[in-house]
Amino acid sequence: MGPDFAEREQELLHHLWQRRHVAGPALVYAARATGRVRVPPPYVDYEGYNPYRQF
Repeated sequence: MGPDFAEREQELLHHLWQRRHVAGPALVYAARATGRVRVPPPYVDYEGYNPYRQF
């Protein structure tokens, strides 16, 4: 990476933000095309012995 990387990245982000109405549909399509992210099941508090439970 060159010494001007942060400056160039900031400029790129600025231009992308200015053109967000054009890039939006493509980004939505790309996000949906990659598939869903797996989410762990919700926590279930089972009754009974639990050495980590604080009373």
